[in-house]
Amino acid sequence: MNMAIRISDVPVFDMCPVMYYFQKIKKYIPLELIKRMNKGTLAHEKFEKEQKEIHDSLPEPEDGKPYIYLFQEQKMHDKELNLTGRADQIILKGSALNKPFDKRMFLVVDKKPRFNQSYLYQLWGYAYLSNKNEEFEKYKPFTLHTAFAYQTIDEIFPYEEHHEKKFIQKVNELRSSHAKMLEGQIPKILYTEKCANCFYRDKCSGLFKEL
Repeated sequence: MNMAIRISDVPVFDMCPVMYYFQKIKKYIPLELIKRMNKGTLAHEKFEKEQKEIHDSLPEPEDGKPYIYLFQEQKMHDKELNLTGRADQIILKGSALNKPFDKRMFLVVDKKPRFNQSYLYQLWGYAYLSNKNEEFEKYKPFTLHTAFAYQTIDEIFPYEEHHEKKFIQKVNELRSSHAKMLEGQIPKILYTEKCANCFYRDKCSGLFKEL
């Protein structure tokens, strides 16, 4: 079986394979990054509570009327690619309470304080898992959409076939690179302007031996 991959690891690898190397191979996470992760956890919990309160205030679904189902921290797994993930939020919107003619939309939401192009892989990954999840088969057919959220959802994007292809390609690239890292191959360091604010910048100065 292929090595198991967490969806949240894919954007880390896309942003910087060296960062992935430190986190997943050397198991090194700087204290400042741990603090940011803890802060993010608290923000997620606040977001979940607020969204639940909003959803609980909505009327109960009625046959023939528009409805909304809310799934939060939804755990999913795909056996084919051996992928696991937990989506921040999945919103199912429909028009007739799961009748054959019901127009259903699955909206996969990932909470992020700021946008980064690499985060698209995480969003596409959750959408991929949603489409493969047996628990959601009863709601098909549905259209898949994605969105980032900070305090509110500002823009919704359709999840399309070329997104899935790009995501799977990146997963295969990660899996291949991970195997080479285990054999001792260190990813090539490509310095960019983002490196100035990276928590691993000191370790990228050829100091791998310290780990």
